[in-house]
Amino acid sequence: MKLSRMNHRAYWFELVGRYEELMRSDQDLRWPGHNPHQAELQALGYYKLSCFAERIAKDPRAAWSHLTTTQALNLYLLNKHHWSPDQSANMTEDDYLFLLRDELMQMKLTAEESAPIRSTLAHSPSALRELEGHLD
Repeated sequence: MKLSRMNHRAYWFELVGRYEELMRSDQDLRWPGHNPHQAELQALGYYKLSCFAERIAKDPRAAWSHLTTTQALNLYLLNKHHWSPDQSANMTEDDYLFLLRDELMQMKLTAEESAPIRSTLAHSPSALRELEGHLD
């Protein structure tokens, strides 16, 4: 089995930090009402997208190849939709998040992938309950 290249904890905190900074710099990005965990909720989709790509890239049946995140996501879309490589070229993270929405909603993060989220929200049982459908 291929080793994980993703530092789940570091990437999770990087994403949450990115959204916290965006909301500090532009108050219009805040959702209506008070949601103290908006940054974590927004980070979840991108985090799951990276975990999804990591799972594809780590598939042990392709021992000869080490895919990047982008290559893994493109390969999935090429196989799913029977696209040519040109059709998935130049996609952004937002494009992948949109196109793989159903897969990501159904995907449960493994215990290893869930650990940083659980530690971040350990002080908030209600936030953990809100995300329990995503966590193993």
